[in-house]
Amino acid sequence: MRAHFRMKHAAVFLVSALACAIAAPSIAADYDLVILNGRVMDPESKFDAVRNVAVKNGKIVRITEDKITGTETIDAKNHVVSSGFIDTHVHIVDHPFGQKLMLRDGVTTPLDLEVGAYPVDRFYDHMAGKSQTNYGATVSTIGIREKVFNPKYTSATGIVTTDIFAKDEHAFVDMKWSGTVPTDKQITQINGLIEAGLKRGALGVGAPVG
Repeated sequence: MRAHFRMKHAAVFLVSALACAIAAPSIAADYDLVILNGRVMDPESKFDAVRNVAVKNGKIVRITEDKITGTETIDAKNHVVSSGFIDTHVHIVDHPFGQKLMLRDGVTTPLDLEVGAYPVDRFYDHMAGKSQTNYGATVSTIGIREKVFNPKYTSATGIVTTDIFAKDEHAFVDMKWSGTVPTDKQITQINGLIEAGLKRGALGVGAPVG
């Protein structure tokens, strides 16, 4: 069974790392990166104060009021330094430009939990090794219903919202999912495909109001 969602780049400001670093004693060291004068916020410990943050070998090693220096310095005055945010309603998980927008808003984990993905394996394979962010999706009832009502539909990416605009007739979503009442046999088929998607690592079941 696949992991529930894949991580490519762990957020620099991990909550657990913040909690450990806050409690760490003051030590003399050279750092790769220092973030100065930022409002450091850690939801897990409820820490919220202006501090200097030291990073070495990709990990937060110190959070302090003391003056610190490093190879690279960021002045974070009037900014918040925190763990990366999670956005649970995103339809641009697979778009590089969309990922850049997410990161610039502090979102390191965009998730498509409304529309979701189908097939789930195809979504994870499509994203593997290419995403700038963490990512994940539910299993898409839209994608599954489209496949049941429109058997020629075959997604290349597993991302239904992308397929709606696809030029390839086999990936084109003809919207039968939204206006077709399934038979008892089709309901059984749909439920089976949803269950299979959950077993392949979907984060839940994606079912838009429509």
